[in-house]
Amino acid sequence: MTVVTNRYQKTLNATDFGLTADVSLAGGKWTLVCEYVVPAQQEIAVGATEVIQGGATGRPAYIRFDDTSGQLTGKIRIVVADANDQGQVVTEHSTAEWSASETDRNSALLLHEDLRRAQQDSKIQIWMYVAADKTIDYDDADVKISLPVTVYTVRR
Repeated sequence: MTVVTNRYQKTLNATDFGLTADVSLAGGKWTLVCEYVVPAQQEIAVGATEVIQGGATGRPAYIRFDDTSGQLTGKIRIVVADANDQGQVVTEHSTAEWSASETDRNSALLLHEDLRRAQQDSKIQIWMYVAADKTIDYDDADVKISLPVTVYTVRR
């Protein structure tokens, strides 16, 4: 039996996802960019729900990937995968939507807490699709990941 002992929200960044090297993206196909492995005794849902002025809304999410000439265009998807890399797409949006705003709730991509939870040793993955071959310049000043999640501490 699983018992939830605590629940809190946090934001995963590029360091959490282990983005520490340039990533080559093949044109015309989805490429795994980076992943976060869920620690022991935790379950994590992508997104976080807040109540603002009496209504439930998601927290702002922001992902931007650049190469040496500027922001890459394409699509970015968040996948929850088990330890064997069998995954389910949680959300998918254009790069323009992901990078619309970091803080302005009127234009930012707002992610509500997803009902699916990645469990211990599962992965939250970021995949990207581009039309032509590109390379993510991981240490470019504009490259950023800010993905809200809801963490459940569990006891089994």
